[in-house]
Amino acid sequence: MKKNYWLRGLVTAIIIYIVLYCVLIVVDDFGLLFSLLSPGTWFIIGIGGVDAGTKYMVQLLTSVVIWAALGAFVGWVYGKIKSRKNIGTKMN
Repeated sequence: MKKNYWLRGLVTAIIIYIVLYCVLIVVDDFGLLFSLLSPGTWFIIGIGGVDAGTKYMVQLLTSVVIWAALGAFVGWVYGKIKSRKNIGTKMN
């Protein structure tokens, strides 16, 4: 059975992002930590002439997409490494 490690990584990264985002809301600290947690913040700096709600949605969506892509990539790499280890152990 083929395991989809990229999908596990994607879901795990989104869950981690949501948990950290909720912790920042509870702590009420939207300074440097928020900027580091939400890479989408850097994409909306150049958006001008739109209201704050639209900027917030763009920031949230880009951050989730970036975290999901990062998690999927890490899961994919993990799956490749794990499958190569399994091939090596079956040869012995």
